[in-house]
Amino acid sequence: CEACLDAGADGIYFAALGGERDGLTDEEHTKYLAPLEIGILNETRAKSAMHFLHMCKPHVDLRRFVDYPCDVYNWGVLESGTSLAEGYDIFPGKVMMGGLDDRSPALLSGSYEEIEAEVHAILQSVDHRRFILASDCTLPADLPYDRVAMLERACESYQPVMAAV
Repeated sequence: CEACLDAGADGIYFAALGGERDGLTDEEHTKYLAPLEIGILNETRAKSAMHFLHMCKPHVDLRRFVDYPCDVYNWGVLESGTSLAEGYDIFPGKVMMGGLDDRSPALLSGSYEEIEAEVHAILQSVDHRRFILASDCTLPADLPYDRVAMLERACESYQPVMAAV
């Protein structure tokens, strides 16, 4: 992490493992894993403008990561069963990132209109809160770049629904 920051990286994207509910117990995570991961994040904080935390694997218990010193939080919404709205409750005041299923039929092979509908639904669900649209996990390596460009266009075409006053 330090070498990347010294080379000019603006932040850290840290993939944390061990948060799965069917792996370590809460006590084991707190005692053995969290101190090591939090230590890495604290050590790099002075050199990093931003810390992104990706809580990897299915069935992740996001509450295990509330003490991690991060600015942006990302996880597999479908895999974990924890919605973006719940993420805002767990990490108040933080930026959420994700929402897009990396295996979504719309993303992988759908029409632009299907991608646009999915992106607009995600953006509507976060209700004007601080959010970065991204994949819940790694995009397929063979995903054509024009599919990613469609995501950008779909974000640009989004017109938020404002509540009547």
